[in-house]
Amino acid sequence: MTAADHITFSFDDEGRILYATYLPVDGPTTVSGPELRNLLGLMGFGDLAFLDDGLARLEAACRVGADSVTLAVAEKQDARIGLAVTDDGMSAIISVSKPKGGRPCDRPMLFEALYDSAIVFGVIQDVVDKILTTGGADNLVIARGQAPLRGESARFEPLIDTNVQRGKPRQRDDGSVDFFDLGTVTSVEKSQALLRKVPPTNGVPGHTVRGDLVAAEPGRDASWGPLGPSVTIDPNNSNEVIAVIAGQPRLGPTWAKVEPVIELKDVDLSTGNIHFDGNVVIHGMVQAGLSIWAGGDVIVNGIVEAAMIEAQGNIELRGGVVGHGTAKIKAKGTITARFVESAHIESGDSVFVSDLIMHSEVTALNRVEVAGGTKSQIVGGVIRAAHLIKARVIGSPASVQTRVEVGVNPYMKTQLEQLTGELALKRRKLDETSKALIHLKLHPRDGQQGHVRQLERTREQLLAETLQLTEQQNHITAMLEVAQNCKVIATDKLYSNVKIKISDMQRSIEEDTGGCSFRLRDGEILVGPV
Repeated sequence: MTAADHITFSFDDEGRILYATYLPVDGPTTVSGPELRNLLGLMGFGDLAFLDDGLARLEAACRVGADSVTLAVAEKQDARIGLAVTDDGMSAIISVSKPKGGRPCDRPMLFEALYDSAIVFGVIQDVVDKILTTGGADNLVIARGQAPLRGESARFEPLIDTNVQRGKPRQRDDGSVDFFDLGTVTSVEKSQALLRKVPPTNGVPGHTVRGDLVAAEPGRDASWGPLGPSVTIDPNNSNEVIAVIAGQPRLGPTWAKVEPVIELKDVDLSTGNIHFDGNVVIHGMVQAGLSIWAGGDVIVNGIVEAAMIEAQGNIELRGGVVGHGTAKIKAKGTITARFVESAHIESGDSVFVSDLIMHSEVTALNRVEVAGGTKSQIVGGVIRAAHLIKARVIGSPASVQTRVEVGVNPYMKTQLEQLTGELALKRRKLDETSKALIHLKLHPRDGQQGHVRQLERTREQLLAETLQLTEQQNHITAMLEVAQNCKVIATDKLYSNVKIKISDMQRSIEEDTGGCSFRLRDGEILVGPV
């Protein structure tokens, strides 16, 4: 007889523990442990968890064969979950054994185990899905904490243009390209912000897998570098440095300064046009077609060709101007040059030329003097000044037509004409308003009180504006009377075909003459000694 003939199997009431009952019939039965396990498999219990102790005792009972015995030999085991958290709390590691006849690892079982271990942060969904699909796991990281983010350290960022396109032609709004505007020189205005300090941040706290906060390390602060007198901390924003003066900015990692002067070798196609709020020094030449605008002074050591230069201060042209009829030099202050040829010169003060003014248009609100050079001569063109025009020689042996005009501020005469026209218009409106007001007062009607008040306000405003314009007209007229003391002086030679104008009077020079001077007396231009 086989062991199956002596052994029967049954579950406990809960259906989880499998019992084997041995009933001896004809004495002992020899059966081995492997045979018993094979029997369990044949009977449909191979997926259970075998109990080694019960199987060993069953084997012994069969071998003795004396008494019947009932022993637990197998049981249903659910999937088992093991969880461990690393010492730093930043990782949770899971192992899941597959079930043996019992409940497999499902989502409720898995999350209950996580909850029991207080793992509430950073659960990795892909790992969860893998466990639920395969039913097991061997030391998998199922949750990761979030490491704290260290705060950013303080940094400094420039607030002025650091465009990498500098040196390339600027595209205009209409899509065309200005090949002379290369933006090679950056300038800033007074009070303009240059550099900003971005304060350090506190960082972002982290979390362990159990939800505990992990403190973040704050970023490091940084101090401003040395700040010279050209910049200062903005009184309204302690994190920004602003310019104290206008000029060219220089920025370092933690500092800024403003230089009131820029120096260039030449102004040519490699630099493009120059627009700078401070002083500009050009050691070489200014090429034709280029322009310079300066908020301060301009000094050019070389030749200025057919270019444009404008300065809010003075202009010094040590090499002179060869203008080809298109050069324009304009300054609110004084203009000095070695020579001026075929150029337009305009000064808010005086023009001083050492050697020659030739075929040029020169205007000065004070004086024009040509002295100190080998020629010191004015030849051709039109020279205007409010008070004095003086040169060693005016005109040329070839009788080139030359015009010199003094005694009238060239802007004041135009301004006077504009004021006169505007004053006439105001007086006409004032007369019309006064007549309308008198008519309404002589012929009152109901409902016209508002119109009367409006006309009275208009009349008062026109009276005030007329008075102001009259004062301006009188001031300019008085200034124009200064022409009585203005002069034209040729210290060595005055050639024919020179036309001299003082105020509204004009005199043509018909013959060459030596040094002489001209002034206005009693409405007539008189000639006298130097």
